[in-house]
Amino acid sequence: MKETKTIEVKLNRIYDAYFSLKFEEDEQGNEIGILTCPYIKWLSRYEHVILENVYKLSGKELECIEKLYFDNKAITMPIENYHKRIDMEDVIHRIIPDEIYNNLINGTYKIAAHADKII
Repeated sequence: MKETKTIEVKLNRIYDAYFSLKFEEDEQGNEIGILTCPYIKWLSRYEHVILENVYKLSGKELECIEKLYFDNKAITMPIENYHKRIDMEDVIHRIIPDEIYNNLINGTYKIAAHADKII
């Protein structure tokens, strides 16, 4: 099995948190990924807790999240021909146009021209 991958982030540029991708096998021996995405839940104007969404991924979706986000140590990506950056959870919840989703899943996306060239 692959080692767990993590991305260290500052939520709201203040709070330390980690995105993680843990690799396991399902009952049939197929690779699955357990993705943990932190977020802030505000209880009041001055009170908050950091919670996590957990997703089970497999196949092309797992490959996309691993290669595009975790291998680049990024939680959001500027994709060519799309007006805003695409977060990991945008891919998982498919709240992006089908064409962009298919490009990401199939690895045929292009990073926006204005993006940091390290990505």
